[in-house]
Amino acid sequence: MLEICTQGSVRGAPGNGRPYRDPAAYRGQGVARALLRAAVAYARQQGATLVEAYPVDKPARSADDTMWFGAKVMYDKAGFKEVARRKPHRPIVRVKLA
Repeated sequence: MLEICTQGSVRGAPGNGRPYRDPAAYRGQGVARALLRAAVAYARQQGATLVEAYPVDKPARSADDTMWFGAKVMYDKAGFKEVARRKPHRPIVRVKLA
């Protein structure tokens, strides 16, 4: 399984270091969305048929340091579907790859 951290790493990818947060000056400019698209593309290239992620889903904006895995709405817009909830604010989402 390929596990995605939208703040900077893809577990299972070569050269994946530890996750990082976007510097404040770059937040809100689509960096996490670009990382998510790239991670899904990488998974597809490696023959993955499914990508699973564990975003944060809260009604109000969360502190930046709690958003390592991205907001659920970002995954929704990328075509991921919720399949379960581990905790009230922590869904499990998946996207099937063709």
